[in-house]
Amino acid sequence: MNKRKLNLIELNVGDELYNMLKDIKKITSIPLTKIVISILNEKLEQIKELNYNKEFIEDYKNIDDTFETQIRFRIKEKEKIFLEEQLKKTGNKSLTSEIRYRLINSIYKNKYFLPIELKELSNLNFQIKRIGLNINSIYKKVNFKEELKSDDYTNLQNSINEVNEKLDLISNEIKDILKFANNRD
Repeated sequence: MNKRKLNLIELNVGDELYNMLKDIKKITSIPLTKIVISILNEKLEQIKELNYNKEFIEDYKNIDDTFETQIRFRIKEKEKIFLEEQLKKTGNKSLTSEIRYRLINSIYKNKYFLPIELKELSNLNFQIKRIGLNINSIYKKVNFKEELKSDDYTNLQNSINEVNEKLDLISNEIKDILKFANNRD
């Protein structure tokens, strides 16, 4: 294997993850770089087998941002290209965050969501709140016995229908996310 064709990636991980990797190293006598590369390769193969084109999610709020340990390793050019393609789908901003996401999800039972999934859920939440405001304004008119126009009734019915559609959409989206998260093991 020609080392000049490998790409160097620096990866910062928290102490807990680093200690887990060291434990694996102690048990298996395999260098940390090979452990990380094997975990990445395994996850990449699983994604290829699933042919999963839907974007993943990562919940950065649940990840400790105080990284104290740095791990360096090399990967092949085709692995780097694959990871760069996955960046576009997952919403991660760097190779390091993509690799960290895959590594963390391969170690922990509770799976993390990606930025794209969080953004979609946030957008649905915003739309439902907007619909709720429309319903609330009509409710205030009814409560103060103001005269309602037929447009208000139409808006109310449309808002209620829109809420039902959004709730169905959210329900289906959450089911898809949970279904995929359960298959990440």
